[in-house]
Amino acid sequence: MADAAQRDPGRDQALAGSILSRICEANHADGCNDLALLYLEGTPDTPQDTAKVVALFTKSCDLGSPYGCANLGWSNWRGELGLPQDLVEAEALLGSACGDGFEFACENLLEMFRRSQIGSASKALASAASRFREACEQGSADGCASLGYLAWQGGGGVPSNRKNAETLLGQACRGGSEFGCKTLDRVSPYHRTRGDRATDG
Repeated sequence: MADAAQRDPGRDQALAGSILSRICEANHADGCNDLALLYLEGTPDTPQDTAKVVALFTKSCDLGSPYGCANLGWSNWRGELGLPQDLVEAEALLGSACGDGFEFACENLLEMFRRSQIGSASKALASAASRFREACEQGSADGCASLGYLAWQGGGGVPSNRKNAETLLGQACRGGSEFGCKTLDRVSPYHRTRGDRATDG
């Protein structure tokens, strides 16, 4: 039996670039974000062009895509794609994306808080805290870990409460969150037993 015909990856990428260009021209927000990623990666049909990537992420965000806003926010945060580091702009963009439910953006806001790049009273961080709480209530170990960190440090509208932090981080650690376990070791280093937490008493 003859081998099945193989697709030409270059041809597929060119086709994808052509389709996404038309989609973006029609003001489809996520299409502009995906086209930006093609220019970021670089293909024969969409050669690497950081200025075009920034323009497309910006258009995607302006049209309402949380992915475009998150990618643009991350670039401002890290000073990538030829952009100067702008923590204020990063906070606003990531906050918008997080508010729309994009977990990647919420996690980046938490990391900015951990690095003391945004304050505990940040509205964007409060949005992230709300998402972490929802995720934790739905059984996400990572959501509980992030919320537990905020309960330990006090931020995003979550009051600093060591007992509450231990409870959340213990739940996260039992659920398999490495960040939850490591943070719990810092909050309460004497209660760790074989990957779980012993109760006080």
